[in-house]
Amino acid sequence: MPPNGGGNIDSSDEFNTANRVRSAGSPQINRNTIELQRIQLVEAETQLKYAFLNKQNEQQERENARQRETTLAQAGKRDITPALLAYLLMLGY
Repeated sequence: MPPNGGGNIDSSDEFNTANRVRSAGSPQINRNTIELQRIQLVEAETQLKYAFLNKQNEQQERENARQRETTLAQAGKRDITPALLAYLLMLGY
């Protein structure tokens, strides 16, 4: 026996059922939404890794420059690169 107590079909039950089916969406749309979110998460993770590696590379370059300056100072030599670049720039001007 139907839940509404008789053989009659309640049109509001049909309407509610149709609305529930529509609001649930198709499984394909849900899978696409999940896949899009997964791709966005992977992209965010990749951007974070890139930013970390970029920062790490900057720190390494800075440390190498300091060590190079220290080595030149200990050897009693002077780095002529900045002066050479300035002279070349002036000659080109």
